[in-house]
Amino acid sequence: MHVLLHHMIPNVISSLIVMATIGMGYVILSAAGLSFLDFGVQPPTPEWVSMLN
Repeated sequence: MHVLLHHMIPNVISSLIVMATIGMGYVILSAAGLSFLDFGVQPPTPEWVSMLN
């Protein structure tokens, strides 16, 4: 267990951060695409774009 925590975890952290960032980009693009096709969030529910307006 000590070997895992000491050697492997620090080397995996940077890859996980990059994968999470790319995944978040895909989520934002998917939400924007669905909103463009009018399958997004309905008007009473707050959304980022409507909150900026």
